[in-house]
Amino acid sequence: MTDSNGNIKGGMRAFYPLMVVCGIIQILAPSSISIIMRQLGLRESLGGLLQMVYFSGLLLGTLLLTRFMQRLSVKRIMLAQAMLLIVSLLLAAAAPWYVLLLLFFFFSGFANGSLLTLPAIYVTAVYGSESPRIQNILYGFLSLGFVVGPVIAGLIARMEWSWRWCLAIPALLAIPMALPLALAGLQRVPQPKRLSVAVIREVLAFNRSLFLGLVLSFLLYAAAQASVNTWLVSFLEIERGMISGTAHLVLMGTAACLTVGRWACGYLSRFIDPFDILVAISLASGVLVFLAPLPDSRAASILLYMLLGLAYSGIYPFLVSYAVRFPDGESSAVITAIISAGAVGGVVFPYLIGLLNQHINPILGMSSVSVFIVGVIVCVHWIKPHVIDTSTTVRQRMQRGKEVIQHA
Repeated sequence: MTDSNGNIKGGMRAFYPLMVVCGIIQILAPSSISIIMRQLGLRESLGGLLQMVYFSGLLLGTLLLTRFMQRLSVKRIMLAQAMLLIVSLLLAAAAPWYVLLLLFFFFSGFANGSLLTLPAIYVTAVYGSESPRIQNILYGFLSLGFVVGPVIAGLIARMEWSWRWCLAIPALLAIPMALPLALAGLQRVPQPKRLSVAVIREVLAFNRSLFLGLVLSFLLYAAAQASVNTWLVSFLEIERGMISGTAHLVLMGTAACLTVGRWACGYLSRFIDPFDILVAISLASGVLVFLAPLPDSRAASILLYMLLGLAYSGIYPFLVSYAVRFPDGESSAVITAIISAGAVGGVVFPYLIGLLNQHINPILGMSSVSVFIVGVIVCVHWIKPHVIDTSTTVRQRMQRGKEVIQHA
């Protein structure tokens, strides 16, 4: 579904504006948690619940997506979930008590679960073998939202506005950003099999090692990224003495590197096998996430965290793109299971890292995130025989990629 110049067809561009909003929501708790904790007088043990309930909602929304797809079109699901996102964020912004904020933020996560996952399913169904490149472009717009979110939170912190604007502004932005999707003509997607125990058994029978490797690696990657995003601002403010609002600029810079990295990975995947890129960026991520909290120098920590954003940028899209290696009827269930595993990682591990930061040592807590990336590296090695020809070398695969481009 691309033309001879590599331009994307099939209505894909209509997803991009709303994906930016999804990115703002995904980074909402990490970018605003320090503001909410400060204004409401919360510690990490309570503040961390915001990210936990968000990912709990995201998990449920993702798990139910294939059920929705059996009844509704892609466009109807996206627009309905966008409406739920807007309403739940506005209600959360108006919540008089923290417990109600958590409740409404759960439904924001529920809506974002479908909004994040359905475009990936659409890419796999419509674009097939081009999925690695287009997934990187798609999720590059998601990470562009990671850039905008900290800007909003940073301005709110600098202006000393209420934390409620952290929720209200993204809700209002979502209204115009959903309009391109409402007006777009999308390709019909084959009705997927509903995610169930029976379907998981079929997937396991088809390729157990690839499925389990993807699920586990995505869980660990999501745990690492969510942990860094959740506690980076608080870490820089408390341990490195950065003033409120300025630390958000670092989170923004990390997200900008993530965006550039994903678009670069999408471009490079035309010439280099995606697996070879995945191995390189996973190794670099493990080293950087371990080293980033260690220097006493504020500038060194900032630089390392920005490089980390660049390094782990392509892990998410490349892992999701391997769902195309499963039969058409099962690929949607595979993507749903993969992203659901990521939601589990986002529910549990950032909260545990927050407890480490509070009760033991923030530097140890932030550096221990590297354990998750080590797990990703192990899983990537595990799936290697199922995604590349192991009899070829990296050089041979690069040469083959160049030949494909030349004859395209």
